[in-house]
Amino acid sequence: MSGLLTRVSLAALAVGALTLGGCATQEAVEHAQATADSALTHAQAGEAAAHRAQESADAATTAVQKAQSSADAAQASADAAKSAAAEAQSAAQNTATQVAAVTPKVAHLEHHHMHHTWRNVAHRRRHK
Repeated sequence: MSGLLTRVSLAALAVGALTLGGCATQEAVEHAQATADSALTHAQAGEAAAHRAQESADAATTAVQKAQSSADAAQASADAAKSAAAEAQSAAQNTATQVAAVTPKVAHLEHHHMHHTWRNVAHRRRHK
């Protein structure tokens, strides 16, 4: 775009030089002015396009930042879920260990209940 601005400046200088020199025809001056006007219009259009491109880039940056924020939140949720799952697994293992420890005792009590044998019960007098 700076090349375009340079051409506009050169065209304006050419118009000024021809006008001051007095040796240019009216037609040459008008042509030079039209060329300068055209170059200026193109430069302004290029500047507008650059501005729109910058706005698009800014919007894309904002979208990327929002996506990163969402990804960070999802990662935090995943970490929390993983931690909760580990705690649940630990609790399940503890429960399984407790059940394994109590199972033989329950089986022993069931055996006495089914066969009405209470020999190792402290209240022997009631069951005689």
